[in-house]
Amino acid sequence: MNAIPRAVELSWLGTELTWLSDSEARARFDRTNRRMDPTMGLLKLDAPQFCSLETVSAGDTASARAWLGERIPTAENLFVIFGRRAVCTIPAASFLEHWQDMFGPGPDDVLITNDQESWVLFYHHEDEFHFGRTKCA
Repeated sequence: MNAIPRAVELSWLGTELTWLSDSEARARFDRTNRRMDPTMGLLKLDAPQFCSLETVSAGDTASARAWLGERIPTAENLFVIFGRRAVCTIPAASFLEHWQDMFGPGPDDVLITNDQESWVLFYHHEDEFHFGRTKCA
């Protein structure tokens, strides 16, 4: 298991989380991180790479949970990318239930995506979500 501090911090989720090996984590981080705007110090999604972008405050947990639920299919498995060596998978239904306990304002900038990367969710440390679709109908 990699990312020991984060893994310990989230150990209460038990088998809901599966941590990627260091090499798998680096590959997923590098692939998804390319969706960030390099001119903004990796603090926002790179708009030209998305067919739609949306933002919502995470401060109102109930509203944010509903907003996320409208965008993230519960049948998917998600990759939660805390950093180059700290990437885990979690069922979307568990993520939607527990996101507010997994990270919070201040220290965290977190990328979340599905396996196909048809969308990317960015949790910004100022307690807001940015959601970008890479594939639109």
